[in-house]
Amino acid sequence: MVTVSSQVRGGKQETLCAQIHGPTEPVTLTVTLEVDASSTVILEEAVKQDFYRCLNFQVPPVRTRKVASINVTIQGESASMSKKTKILIEPAAFIHIIQTDKPIYKPGQTVQFRIVSMDANFIPVARVDPNSNRIAQWLDKAIVSGILDLSHPMIPEAMQGSYMITASTDKGERISHSFDIKEYVLPKYEVKVHLPKKNILMYPDCVLGATCHISMSFSVSASVNRGEVSIPLRQVTNLAPFAQVVVYTVMPSGETVADSQDYPIQLCLNNKVSLKFPSLQELPAEKTTLSLQAHPGSMCSVRAIDQSVLLLQSEQELTVDYSSGGVKGKEEEKKETVRTFFPETWIWDLVTVGDSGSVDVEKTVPDTITKWAAGAFCVSSVGFGVSPNIGLTAFQPFFVSLTLPYSVIRGEVFTLKATVFNYLSKCIMVKVTLTDSDQYTFRNCEGCQYNVCLCGEESRTFSWIVTPTALGQVNLKVSAEALKTDVLCGNEVATVPDTGRIDTVVRTLLVEVSDTHTSQHQKGPVEKKISLLMPEMFVAGSARASVSVLGDLMGRATKNLDKLLAMPYGCGEQNMVLFAPNIFILNYLKSTGQLTKEIQDRATRFLESGYQRELTYKHDDGSYSAFGKNDDSGNTWLTSFVMKSFGGATPYIFVHPQHIKEARRWLSKHQRPDGCIRSVGKLFHNGMKGGVSDDVSLTAYITAALLELNGNVTDPMVQNCLNCLKEAVAGQLDNLYTSALLSYTFTLAGDEETRSKLVTYLHHKSDTHGGTRHWARAGASGKGLDSLEVEMTSYVLLALLSGPTMKEFGLDYSSGIVRWLAQQQNPSGGFSSTQDTVVALQALAKYGAATYSEEGSTAVTVTSLGGLNKEFTVDQRTRLLYQEERLSEVPGEYTIRAQGQSCVLAQISMHYNIPPPPDFSAFNITTVTMAKCNISRPQLILFVTVRYSVCVCVCVCVCVCVCV
Repeated sequence: MVTVSSQVRGGKQETLCAQIHGPTEPVTLTVTLEVDASSTVILEEAVKQDFYRCLNFQVPPVRTRKVASINVTIQGESASMSKKTKILIEPAAFIHIIQTDKPIYKPGQTVQFRIVSMDANFIPVARVDPNSNRIAQWLDKAIVSGILDLSHPMIPEAMQGSYMITASTDKGERISHSFDIKEYVLPKYEVKVHLPKKNILMYPDCVLGATCHISMSFSVSASVNRGEVSIPLRQVTNLAPFAQVVVYTVMPSGETVADSQDYPIQLCLNNKVSLKFPSLQELPAEKTTLSLQAHPGSMCSVRAIDQSVLLLQSEQELTVDYSSGGVKGKEEEKKETVRTFFPETWIWDLVTVGDSGSVDVEKTVPDTITKWAAGAFCVSSVGFGVSPNIGLTAFQPFFVSLTLPYSVIRGEVFTLKATVFNYLSKCIMVKVTLTDSDQYTFRNCEGCQYNVCLCGEESRTFSWIVTPTALGQVNLKVSAEALKTDVLCGNEVATVPDTGRIDTVVRTLLVEVSDTHTSQHQKGPVEKKISLLMPEMFVAGSARASVSVLGDLMGRATKNLDKLLAMPYGCGEQNMVLFAPNIFILNYLKSTGQLTKEIQDRATRFLESGYQRELTYKHDDGSYSAFGKNDDSGNTWLTSFVMKSFGGATPYIFVHPQHIKEARRWLSKHQRPDGCIRSVGKLFHNGMKGGVSDDVSLTAYITAALLELNGNVTDPMVQNCLNCLKEAVAGQLDNLYTSALLSYTFTLAGDEETRSKLVTYLHHKSDTHGGTRHWARAGASGKGLDSLEVEMTSYVLLALLSGPTMKEFGLDYSSGIVRWLAQQQNPSGGFSSTQDTVVALQALAKYGAATYSEEGSTAVTVTSLGGLNKEFTVDQRTRLLYQEERLSEVPGEYTIRAQGQSCVLAQISMHYNIPPPPDFSAFNITTVTMAKCNISRPQLILFVTVRYSVCVCVCVCVCVCVCV
């Protein structure tokens, strides 16, 4: 008999045991390990009598899982036998941990995080961490002393939601850790519900006495030969989390009888780590000492965060089961406390443990009345260790606490509430004061008193009506004072505490503006001077600006995958408008070799969700409309949009071909004898179809969709459509939008003669300015962004890039169009409306794929008259990295200069707020009454409708597109 583990680890020592019982003749026992084409002899032994032996053998290292074989051969003089069994060899395992200083952040806060890498024995290893995400990137960071310490500041405009830190090692291993960005206020209490172990049915209507079928097990005692044996186990902690003991015996008949039992083993790390405060409770602002014990030479990551943060957002803690306690220390006397330090993360330190195995870290307790949760993990030459979590409560018996919202609007009236707590044993007379400030005005609430008696274990809330007058972080200062007075509190004389007679709290409140939000952008060549000017009417203090640089034309869209690679939702139209950009971005990243598995998996999930959702808006005849079968009929534009989008998604998800065929069949039923297609059905939002407003443009759109689907020009339906469109081209072309769409359609159809005629006509109608080219719409206001101009300009670009290169209309000609389109992009990579975003992203993705290069780098320098000199480097490693820097001079004069051998996209974004119209009203309340008098119990029903209106945000940005 030979025993060996069925699953082993590559590169490690494993144990094999062999036993031969009562051989009848001399035999030779051979055990070999076979991996792929190689064979290794583990044991070869001549056996003449009872034999039992265990030995260690080396498992060869593997990079991926491999199935190997253990071959056992027994060769005797008269007989032989062999047996082969399979085992699984796992590659060497490494453990990677990412820890953030807290699980949730506010916009504008700094995310701090650490990475530690260990082998399967919890020994730290030196690894290279090329970590990259969409807003920050660290390359070739070596882990020193086992821990990599990094941070990234989030901008105040950071989008709320879930963010992911992803790290990749040089071995191809990937780990990730998520955190959230939210506008939040920390909770002040926790509610725990303790349920009884037994529940009693209290519903009298339930029927009892039903027949049940149950099964039960029982044991029967019998006399057997009992014995006892002790087996010493060494290094049992290495078997954690459980050990399996297998017992077998060979009966005289030769039969083998076996049994096994699992035993839980508590994880016990070699590096013993512990933390301890001198007491369980301290006064705010007091000095304290955090004592850390670990293996000598350990590098330790120590963290202490406000317990309220964990109540708001829980996280998976690094912990081992443990219990600890402490002794309360003596409080020092203090007449007045002024509390201004309210961090959410108190301790985030890297601490080195000396030869003594312990170190003391001196800290000052923050001013928050809360419980601090502290923990640590350490790495050293003996391995990894983690301390049990400990707590320190910051508390004083008499204190005031403010209840604040996350933010308010300047000029908004809100109620500030301050609650005073008395945990002393005696009554006190309290005076509460809100300090005057030029950052806000306030008045006392009607009927409120601010001098009151407060007895032991009581609390009282005080209120003021506050109106902020300044922007940004506004300080609110509230003091609660225990007065010396002869006035009785009930039947007691008011006393004054020896400690903390006056408690003053200074908290900051974010004051924002709700007025109309504006941004501006410009772009230019190798060097561009940009003036950031403010309008006559704007909200003082609201101006802010930033400069960003990207090395990829689609980088801004790729950076904002959360908005452009978005989960489709809404009605049948909205769902598809969010569905289509997923396809264009995937096609672009795939064609340029930049598509990662993470992005593809995520986009595939979105496409699958959008696909399934869109099918709910399908009619029985194969068409689609905004509300599906609730509409009288399908819509021709939406049906063609769905058809071509489903076709474009087939390389990434499963789309049943029947849905595409049925949509095409329905469209063909609405084709007139002249080949044009009639417009049928209504759109809930007509702006989604862009400039498709007549039968010619609709037919051109549907023809392009059919050709994008399969490119079959000989299809009868396509031929009929093209006949209709040729008649339109032969006539007088006076609609630039239709001409641009027709140029793209005839390019897909391969009709070079008509294509050349249309492109030449459009060339003479184009507008050029400062190295850019676009097509302006007749009757446009000329102010702001015209979505139809973006759409028709994008169709011309698609016409130039979707067919053979036309003389005098090559990539140099297209670059002027791209430069204009890039100027129209908003900071998120999209455009002003839905359909222009879809078409423009499709065109930009096509141009980006045609001009993509894996070589070259560029340095972008931003300078100002005020002394700013910021340089950004764009190369192949950082081309998709979104680099951003805040600009302090607004208004101001800036110069952007690029030097190198690649294309970059630089953008200066300026944001400010303008006042709303004088007649703007945020709230509207209406009431309606309805009487029911002709019933036994007459009723008067009151309906109250409250409507809240928000000012519309408008984006104006300043951008620079440079190719050098």
